Amino acid sequence: MKTEKIVPVWQYVWRIYAFLPWRYLFFLLIILGSWLFSIPLGLLPSQFFDTLTGVQPSPWGVWGLIALLGGFEVVRALCNFGWGVMGVNTEYRVRALLQRNLMQQILEVPAIRVLPFSTGETVNRLRDDVNALTGLLTSWQAFLSMCCFALVGLILMARISPSITLLVFLPLVLILIVMNRLRPKIEAYRARSRQTTGDTTGALSELFHAVQAIKVARAEERMVEHFAEISEQRQRASLQDLLFKNGLDALFGYTTELGVGLILIFASTAMRAGTFTIGSFALFVFYLDYLPWIMGSIANLLPEYRRVGVSAERLQLLLRDAPPQQLVQHHRHLLEAEQMPVTEQVPPVTEPLQVLDVRNLSFTYPTALNSNSPDTDASGQSGIKDISFRLERGKCLVITGQIGMGKTTLLRTVLGLLPKQEGEICWNGKPIHDPATFFVPPRSAYTAQIPRLFRTTLRDNILLGLDEAHVDLEDALRNAVLADEFATLDIVLGPRGTRLSGGQIQRTAAARMFVRKAELLVFDDLSSALDVETETTLWQRLFVAEHPTLLIVSHRREVLRYADHILVLHNGGIEAEGTLAELLPKNETVQSIWYQTQPTTAGQMGIQN
Repeated sequence: MKTEKIVPVWQYVWRIYAFLPWRYLFFLLIILGSWLFSIPLGLLPSQFFDTLTGVQPSPWGVWGLIALLGGFEVVRALCNFGWGVMGVNTEYRVRALLQRNLMQQILEVPAIRVLPFSTGETVNRLRDDVNALTGLLTSWQAFLSMCCFALVGLILMARISPSITLLVFLPLVLILIVMNRLRPKIEAYRARSRQTTGDTTGALSELFHAVQAIKVARAEERMVEHFAEISEQRQRASLQDLLFKNGLDALFGYTTELGVGLILIFASTAMRAGTFTIGSFALFVFYLDYLPWIMGSIANLLPEYRRVGVSAERLQLLLRDAPPQQLVQHHRHLLEAEQMPVTEQVPPVTEPLQVLDVRNLSFTYPTALNSNSPDTDASGQSGIKDISFRLERGKCLVITGQIGMGKTTLLRTVLGLLPKQEGEICWNGKPIHDPATFFVPPRSAYTAQIPRLFRTTLRDNILLGLDEAHVDLEDALRNAVLADEFATLDIVLGPRGTRLSGGQIQRTAAARMFVRKAELLVFDDLSSALDVETETTLWQRLFVAEHPTLLIVSHRREVLRYADHILVLHNGGIEAEGTLAELLPKNETVQSIWYQTQPTTAGQMGIQN
């Protein structure tokens, strides 16, 4: 796999800041205001106690100090509220941007390229690693604000007593040194926890997708044991990470109590001498409640930056061959309040199909992918070579052959789902330079060998966003032999259509094609899961009533009978072509397919032209 140079995290951060510059600037001002308005909350109680003890009376008096304290608290609360609202809103916008760019790249990957990770691991990266990158932006802004607050606090404490300030912060510095020495251990536990979480999620996704295979192999007990093993590994890794982190947090949290104790010990003499007042003590205690946490956050910022760097690298791997800048490419429509329409109409075709020409089309899977390609023969040959055919309007072209001879690959290459390496595809004599964006409704509609349905209603699975008022849904259901199958189209299907049978899934995918009234209908072994009667009805309605232009991969008799032209593929090339009447007497492949296929209806063993 081609790999790009890893982009530093700061470049991603800079591009994200440029996406919402004014919003992030306002966000920074809100955070800064929240911390700066916290400073008087330490000074005012100090003056309050000094006023009560008569050490240094305040010109505002006791009640004036209480009023000021309440006012600053209200302002700080408003800043915190704005911080929360603005932070959540901004972070979700940036997450949407990153996830949108990643999903676009994943969806644009050709069919030849599969994701390098399991579905569960991919989801983890889209969620956790994106969250880590977006969280860094707010962390840096909070870092600047906390530094201002901590600097002011240190100056105020040092002006009161430099020696006590140094003694109070000495344990804190020692703990920070210990944490810095333990940082590799922290990162190792965190990496192990993240990895085992991804493994568990991926394994769970694979189990859900392979329930039938597991049942057929009677491997339920072994799979449960396997999942229990990896779950235990995740539990152990997560527990180690949590215990180690919480232990350090607890140790770090006790620095406040330790600091207060040191103040009481070393300030007693100064209090007796009158150089360290109760107000000074209140000021020290106030800042000691914040400064250990602030310094810990500052100390953890560099490790966080490194962890985010790992997340950025993991996200970059999802981009595949796209440039790293694709991850943070700006899309201003994400900022628009108006929602995109839920439904749409199929646009009218600008140039109806008269003839589709395919000339010398070739595609070969890379060697590393041969074993996973859908058309690999026993010799390991994978792909198609030098394929040419001509399909006129209203005609039916059938591609047939034994398994692994290139039928599915040919369809995918014609439609642009696989990148052609040689050859030309023409629509009405005009070359098609980008088949992937050209062969879409209303020009063409495609049903794959394994149709994909979604966890939504049957109606939505067929329409897929089309406005029902502008399509003939009833006609599509009738042609797909689904009109009398369901009492309502609003039944909610399970993942991948699990509430339907294999034949119902295929016919739902066919209805999805028919409702779009495309110029060219492309089927890849559509009726493999249909019973004899349903298959006959479907093809008769399609061939006889509709007279569409059809490009079909099939070995079914019902389809071969209606074919105007047949291509017989062998090892990725055309072995023979012609009508069924021409091929059946002399071609061994067609003979093998024909006589191994059961007749669709009783007594139909002959050939119909």
